[in-house]
Amino acid sequence: MKPRTSIFQRPHRLALAIATFCLVLTLEKSQAVLVLSNVPANTDGGSPLSAADYKALLFTTGPDATEISSIALGLNPVNSSNLPSTARVEISLWSTSLNATALEPDIPLATTGFQTVNMTSLRGLYSFQDVFSGGGFSMAAQTSYALVLASDISGIKWANKNFTSPAGSSGFIYNNFLGSSNAGADWITVATYNAVSMEVNIIPEPSTATLLYVTGGFIALCLARAGGLSRSPLSRAVPHRRNFRT
Repeated sequence: MKPRTSIFQRPHRLALAIATFCLVLTLEKSQAVLVLSNVPANTDGGSPLSAADYKALLFTTGPDATEISSIALGLNPVNSSNLPSTARVEISLWSTSLNATALEPDIPLATTGFQTVNMTSLRGLYSFQDVFSGGGFSMAAQTSYALVLASDISGIKWANKNFTSPAGSSGFIYNNFLGSSNAGADWITVATYNAVSMEVNIIPEPSTATLLYVTGGFIALCLARAGGLSRSPLSRAVPHRRNFRT
């Protein structure tokens, strides 16, 4: 009869299994999650964007640190009869501060730079992937931010979604839309909602990820040492023979 192999005699396999399990838990937390959305657009016009005219979406993040993975925008040309049309749009993320009784965009934190948009139809939905340097800019948990859109001399319109504000999920909260006619120096509340959809990646807490790996490694180490003790006590008790000259 083949002797049963003890779990203590397979520390390397067990260590690999534990590491894989920890990695799976970490990766599951990094999947893209839809947090704000009211697309598609339902108007042919929208909020004009230019080098001076900005439009801002204010929101509050959920209970976890996140990074933006993709943003989809409803966009229209300045002249609805001018199709196909090429324009440029810039997406920026700003911190916010309390001005009087309302939150307003305060300091730019990250930007996509100007992105070329080739429009072939009205009410088009355009997606921007891996924004803000590959999605590497993280947003703190339960913190207010502003997503700010602008253009250059080419101009573009952020299409409206009439009577429908962006719905928040995963703890994200829609706060307001604001407009600026002097490149973000002053802001006013506006009544129009613009079509937007935003996905984020949830960033695992360092303490949680570290605990998973450290705990897994500690268990594997303990089991490996236990595997060493599984040998016959007699074989370890007998000292190695040495030849002595007399």
